[in-house]
Amino acid sequence: MSRSLSKYTELCELPPAEATQIVVVAVVVVVIVIVIITVVQCSIGSSSNNSTTSISRSNSSSSSKIVVVVVVVVVVVVVVVVVVVVVLVILAVAVIELVVILIVVVIVMHKVKVIFTEQ
Repeated sequence: MSRSLSKYTELCELPPAEATQIVVVAVVVVVIVIVIITVVQCSIGSSSNNSTTSISRSNSSSSSKIVVVVVVVVVVVVVVVVVVVVVLVILAVAVIELVVILIVVVIVMHKVKVIFTEQ
């Protein structure tokens, strides 16, 4: 029990950028698996309709193609949005870290300047 809890606390102790990257990779993997399952189901569905007449078979194959295209477009849009959001979050974290570092450097330089001017 304690070992499984330590795994979760290790994930929580990661820096925000690394934790964000782990979450993004997990989301992308889930989306890819969903796309693969959807494409396989559509292809199985279109191949199982071979016993029907040619008119209904052509209609079902065109509708399954439309479904596949719509699913692929939606997945691509979702992946692009997730990647853009993650990049923006990582950039925001980096900018905040840089600002904090600059503030610390300015404070330290001011202290050093005060020390040298007092001597």
